Amino acid sequence: MRVSLLVSDFSENCLGRVYILAKMLGSKFEVEVIGPLFGENVWLPCDTNEFTYKPVPCVPSPAHFIKSMKRIENLISGDIIYASKPRFSSFGVGILSKLTGHRPLILDIDDWELGWFLPYRFRKMASLSVKSILEVNGFLNTLCVEKVTFIADGITTASRFLQNRFGGEYVPHARDTEFFDPSRYDGEKIKRELGLKDEKIIMFLGSPKPHKGIEDLFAAVRELKRKDVRLLIIGASNGYPSKSLLLGGVNHLPIVRGMVPFMRIPEYLACSDLVVLPQNNVPSNHAQVPAKLFDAMAMAKPIVSTKISDMPEILKGCGFIAPPDSPIDLAEKIDFILENPNQAKEMGQRARERCIEKYSLRVVGESLNNYISEIIK
Repeated sequence: MRVSLLVSDFSENCLGRVYILAKMLGSKFEVEVIGPLFGENVWLPCDTNEFTYKPVPCVPSPAHFIKSMKRIENLISGDIIYASKPRFSSFGVGILSKLTGHRPLILDIDDWELGWFLPYRFRKMASLSVKSILEVNGFLNTLCVEKVTFIADGITTASRFLQNRFGGEYVPHARDTEFFDPSRYDGEKIKRELGLKDEKIIMFLGSPKPHKGIEDLFAAVRELKRKDVRLLIIGASNGYPSKSLLLGGVNHLPIVRGMVPFMRIPEYLACSDLVVLPQNNVPSNHAQVPAKLFDAMAMAKPIVSTKISDMPEILKGCGFIAPPDSPIDLAEKIDFILENPNQAKEMGQRARERCIEKYSLRVVGESLNNYISEIIK
């Protein structure tokens, strides 16, 4: 039996969740991934040639996309349709295929899409209105699509907030804990290759966007006033962090790397002393759980995050939680880890054990496959 996964844009990081779903489903089903390509290339970290990808080059305007919908829909060959995100470019295509092909349709929700627009409710309304009209996944289309999630035969969600809002099955991000295994990588060797042998590395992993708390992290590192610390950022794109932020008084200039293939992430994690994944207190973050949190857990890294969404539950007893939007509290947690390496190592090991027990591909994948099997009975 084949599952057709629908991605909302092959060229963006939304492919990351689809990639993990494909990894989990691949143990029981044939898998293909289909959807629009609004950018120039498939998103680099997940361009791994592991699955059948069927990208359709598209223009992200409603008028142009509607013409492309049938082309995308015609590529669907699965017995089950599994759309990622309540967006017009994925779930909208899924609804069309369900109505014409009479196949079960499942919707996966890993973000609160309308939450991204809430900070602009009372300002920039004019530009928001224009964006709603000019973009296929703008506010207006997203609002309409979210209103019809009941059309799906099943729903999976990546956080408790989303499960409470939309119902369905909780399917957290998962990781291959055999591949993400610290015993397979020589962190000190990688440190030497980066020229950072005698420095403590604080890593931020993921898309360093403003809502991810990256500015708080820079402020926290400045607050430390330590000369043996270096900030390593993996995943930078689109000119952020800006040059002014990078030069804003951090003791040592941060090392910034762009997107790297998924297969290389464990190497970078192996050389880090701790991972910091702060989240700002904005509406969208209350629904979101950073997928990179589970990379760090699997690699037994001491982790600092903030009291947002499911982070306190996931890291209970195996990580460090600071209040959001508080660089001073963030700095205190980071400093504690650096000053107490044995305790930090123990916490990291607990994080790996928690990841194996609750967030491995095997455990989460078994739950997901059972859920889908119940739907198609």
